[in-house]
Amino acid sequence: MLKRLVILMVATTALLAAQDIRFPADAGVIDVTADPYLADPTGATDSTAAIQQALSDHPSQNRIIYLPKGTYLISDTLRWPAGKGEGGTAKRTILQGESRTETVIKLQDACEGFTTGGMVNKQYKKNHRPDGKAMVWTGKAPAQRFRNAIRNLTLDVGAGNPGAIGARFNTSNQGTVYNVTIRAGADSGRIGLDIGYTGEIGPMLIHDLVVEGFDIGVHSWGSVNSITVSSVTVSGQRTVGIMNNEQVLSIESLRSVNSVPALHNTNGGGVVTLLAADCRSEDESAASAIVNQGILYVRQLETAGYTNAIDNRVGDKGQVAAGSVSEFTSHAATKDPLFPDRTPVALGLPIEPVPAIAWDPIDTWVSPLGFGGKGNDKEDDTAAIQAAIDSGATTVYLPNGTWTLSGTLVLRGKVRRLIGCEARLEGESIIELGDGDAPVVAIERFEFAPIHGPGPAIRHASKRTLVLSNMRMRRQGYAYDAAEGAGDVFFQDVAGDNYRFVAGQRVWGRQMNPESDTPMIENHGADVWILGLKTENDGPALRAVGGRTELCGAFIYANSRREKSPLFILEQGAQFSVTMGEASFRKLPFKQLVVQGDVVVKAGETPKRGEGSSIALFRAWGK
Repeated sequence: MLKRLVILMVATTALLAAQDIRFPADAGVIDVTADPYLADPTGATDSTAAIQQALSDHPSQNRIIYLPKGTYLISDTLRWPAGKGEGGTAKRTILQGESRTETVIKLQDACEGFTTGGMVNKQYKKNHRPDGKAMVWTGKAPAQRFRNAIRNLTLDVGAGNPGAIGARFNTSNQGTVYNVTIRAGADSGRIGLDIGYTGEIGPMLIHDLVVEGFDIGVHSWGSVNSITVSSVTVSGQRTVGIMNNEQVLSIESLRSVNSVPALHNTNGGGVVTLLAADCRSEDESAASAIVNQGILYVRQLETAGYTNAIDNRVGDKGQVAAGSVSEFTSHAATKDPLFPDRTPVALGLPIEPVPAIAWDPIDTWVSPLGFGGKGNDKEDDTAAIQAAIDSGATTVYLPNGTWTLSGTLVLRGKVRRLIGCEARLEGESIIELGDGDAPVVAIERFEFAPIHGPGPAIRHASKRTLVLSNMRMRRQGYAYDAAEGAGDVFFQDVAGDNYRFVAGQRVWGRQMNPESDTPMIENHGADVWILGLKTENDGPALRAVGGRTELCGAFIYANSRREKSPLFILEQGAQFSVTMGEASFRKLPFKQLVVQGDVVVKAGETPKRGEGSSIALFRAWGK
């Protein structure tokens, strides 16, 4: 099944990478080549000042800073803009290319400030927070860097820049590196993607990332807030493909061509879940594809050219010979108290990639502007948006700004994509997926309401498939609720408080961030598969009433001084499997990890992670 997933994901990501991403002229997108910025897309002159000015002019505005096709030469770090106060800086900024392959930000060769350094192996072993200078920098701790993104472009660190880092990327709750290539020439480049240069990074989604060259391909660090990776290719690294130190890192579809390890989980606090990996070395002296010193769960690993598939230096297992590995846990899996004689294995639900929806020509897009709607005026826009939906267009867009909803907005007719251009929706209302022509409908690139406001809720009232992508959703009550008979649903880089699924549904989630004092996910008989779940506050992460739920890499942030509810509640024969890590700096972690009626898996019965718990693998067999 996971091999099929890799094939499907390659086909899907190839389609997405090939699409040219354009927006209507009135969408509120900031074109760096237009007046007054006039960045040079020919690569003949330095565009650093022009791109930086476009960024700096739009701090924390959910703006798309857009680069049409071309090569943009830079000579210094592009920095996310400052806002008002620490909480207002370096957030809600989206650096967007028109084409992953044809929009290139290139660092000048032998550029001042980037020419010193270059990590060697002995430094790597001693220093898990390497230095260097970034082409792109998106902010430091604390965890308030909401909705940052880098999308559909290539970062090239050029030649003669051994200290160069492609991007130092930070986002909080919801944000993404999406369809991006980061490359370095021979003997150039320190780190491709650095998501470990400051504390409190994540949660975030990295989707379809390719890193070519560098000492380290991807570097992550910190005990909070989790990183989810859906499809990553690393090749030609000099030290390691992916280096993880302490983070909760969840990966599906890893491809590595390297003579060094593809992945090193360097620290006891690191919790890595790895699904569907193909690691190949052209150097027959290479020792191990994966080196582990923390918590590690692996499923469907293929290796070639290495002596060992896994070099496990902790727990109760050692080296695993090269070849195929169907399932591996670094530490003993936790048995189901109801079935103590059964060997724990993951639930292994079928996995499907997010459906790809073609990007319609922008002259066919329709917005509520043509029906009397107007963003930022505090007037009700429900009727205007509904009229745009009912116009017969397949793509409906809301220009950047704040739009007000009341009552119920129904997605019906021909529409297959409702896109926000990073707009904000406010008002305690409902967006309902009704019946219509398109078998798959996407809602994407929105922020709902202010950070603690109610905002709209999503109601799935159709058998059609729904895709929710790159959204910060409702933060009071259900962010998503399924009616009886609802169809499949995909979540991709979504934050919101509570989700309710019903019998007959199939659910796939990649980077979900609910934070609540009530059950954050309610599964009433569905098949639910999630890669990278991050929860916060005191409520249960899951209440499952029947059905099947598989959590592949969960980060549980027990950050309050209050007593906690049971973490996972299983009722009526619910089947369940999980790998997870917890952080509890205030020494009040979840005491009951899994509750099945009167049977409880308690903290202390699984490996510790600081003041909290971790689970290499737990399986509840249900009925």
